[in-house]
Amino acid sequence: RTIDKQSECTDCSIGLYQNEVGKYHCYNCAVGTFTDLTKQIECKDCVKGTYQHEEGQSQCKDCLAGTYQDEQGQSQCKNCEAGKVITAVGSTTNQCTSCGAGKYQDEEGKTACKDCASGALGSTTTNRDLTTYCMFKTDQCSTTNGRTVDSTPRYELLTTEISKSSKE
Repeated sequence: RTIDKQSECTDCSIGLYQNEVGKYHCYNCAVGTFTDLTKQIECKDCVKGTYQHEEGQSQCKDCLAGTYQDEQGQSQCKNCEAGKVITAVGSTTNQCTSCGAGKYQDEEGKTACKDCASGALGSTTTNRDLTTYCMFKTDQCSTTNGRTVDSTPRYELLTTEISKSSKE
């Protein structure tokens, strides 16, 4: 009796592919890729603004607010850096915006800025290894010969060191 090899084959399911003739198993699509149809010979890359962190999937996930993805075929989205936020879902470019006056954000991947403490002038400045989040003006008085004299306003900075190891 002759066995018909064609009758033994089954279609690869959604999320799986097979690019060789005569094989009896299918492969999972890799992270950053997907198939949304059966009988596929290759997987599609996730488009910009999306990601897929698991193998063998039928679709990609939108980048959440606070993140973006400006490349195809990725397994995760990129966080907005500290001092910047984004509220849109599925962002395809780095549209992270700086916190405005009186606001700051000391964490990556956030959707909203925090309020500076009362009395802060609220400037945000980013340097290579040091980020200044809020600037406070404090008036100090001094006495000279028993008379109160207003001194030059003094500025205090609320700063956070960003170590190189936490960036990686």
